[in-house]
Amino acid sequence: MVDFGLARIQTKAGTFAHSAKLPAIPIPGRTNPLTTPLTQVGVVMGTPLYMSPEQHMGESADWRSDQFSFCVALYEALYKQLPFAGDTVEVLAFNAISGKVLPRPPGSHVPSPVHDALLRGLSPIAEQRFPSMRELLAALVFDPSMDPSTNPRERRRVILSMTAFVFLAAAGLNLLQLLGVSAQRASLLNSLAYFAVFGYLAIRFRKVFVRNSFHRGSMVYGLSYSSHLIGLRLLGIEIGLTVPQLMTLDLLALASSTAMAAACVMRDMWVLIPLALVSALCCAKYPAQAEIISSVVIPFATVITLVVWIRATAKRGNRHKSNL
Repeated sequence: MVDFGLARIQTKAGTFAHSAKLPAIPIPGRTNPLTTPLTQVGVVMGTPLYMSPEQHMGESADWRSDQFSFCVALYEALYKQLPFAGDTVEVLAFNAISGKVLPRPPGSHVPSPVHDALLRGLSPIAEQRFPSMRELLAALVFDPSMDPSTNPRERRRVILSMTAFVFLAAAGLNLLQLLGVSAQRASLLNSLAYFAVFGYLAIRFRKVFVRNSFHRGSMVYGLSYSSHLIGLRLLGIEIGLTVPQLMTLDLLALASSTAMAAACVMRDMWVLIPLALVSALCCAKYPAQAEIISSVVIPFATVITLVVWIRATAKRGNRHKSNL
């Protein structure tokens, strides 16, 4: 059984040079000094592989030393290798004290938040580790379903799918018109597809939205704007609005929806409000170019929204880490 070097040292008289070279008590069948317990009373207690920097230096050990040793063992279990290189006690101790953690093996499937938590627990400075084991364990419990923004794979999937859809939708609108579908009906089909994408995301991450107000607000923004588009199309078909009029109203709806999102969810989105308003005025003044203006501004606004969302989720992730 590994002892993790959990025993306390009651004196600070030892130094790194002295303690790192302590002779191990010989045990039959065990010749590796790195796995041999150093159990000399009053000097050092522990297995060198799992000892904290302060233990290697002969300083007093406490619960933060236990945390370090726990992270060494967990690192070894997850990556099938130890975090610090060294074939001798001296080299191992030097790497642990210097904080020279080996890079994780290529192809590892350990989530980044878990790896970051291990690195913090392996900090050579005890004060920079987690305040307690409770915080460490909380950081290690990584569940992508709790917050997809912390899962790089899910985040890339959402970003790529939304970007591709926006540009495919713009191309599909022109294709439908070439096939003989009226501009109003083609635009309605396009809006329904836009709403369907947000509806799918809402269903896909429904558990997240119950717990996470930030992502819930972001999704409500997308659903409300796409609902605006559908309502305007149905109204336009009913009362005979022209395409330039619909495009102008689309951009006004974009400005109003973005204003609510900026006030409640992502304040950096305010930059889209003047863009949408100016574009709406241009559509009203130059109706012949309204469709072109709208087909450029709305995809561009979607990309900007994705960028703001990425930055906001990154800030939230960093703030969460700093609170642990």
